[in-house]
Amino acid sequence: MIKPLPQYENYFCNTNCSHLIGIDKDGLHGIKIIDVDENPTILKDFFIKEKMMYITALIQEDTGTLENPKIEYITHFYSQKNGSIKEIETVPDKPIAGYSVYASKKFVIEKGEYKGQPLSRIFNLTMRNLVVFKQIFGFCELKTGLYFNVIESMIPGRAEGLYFYSIDRKAVNYVDVSFGPGFLW
Repeated sequence: MIKPLPQYENYFCNTNCSHLIGIDKDGLHGIKIIDVDENPTILKDFFIKEKMMYITALIQEDTGTLENPKIEYITHFYSQKNGSIKEIETVPDKPIAGYSVYASKKFVIEKGEYKGQPLSRIFNLTMRNLVVFKQIFGFCELKTGLYFNVIESMIPGRAEGLYFYSIDRKAVNYVDVSFGPGFLW
């Protein structure tokens, strides 16, 4: 069994699950998956569906006998809501990535089209500026700006992954190259 994960407004998990990040008003917070018995643990998958967290973890366990110990990683599935975690038989299907659409007083995310191809646009209303990516799925607005996740870039010099768009800047910032592509839940 793993310990409950800290509660954050949003979460970013990169595609190979080497980084699980909590996002709140104070910024980004790295999260480690910890077994209650302190056995080595590897995160294999993470997503949120209908406000429920789903975690797939490999936990190192001794599956042998006293005379013949056998150490191997066993797959465990968990669900967590409101700080309460429980082990489950399996996880549901992961949500399918689409195009995020959002409107606030500071930012607008919309799905558009260019030469017959869908794309995502973000308007920074404070700075009267626009950025365009092939596909944005997942976002989190804070007082200081907007975190958003680029699923597909197709723009030279712009990688897939987590970005931050400050309310008082025209440029977007790639958060951390080590995170790589992933999903913002």
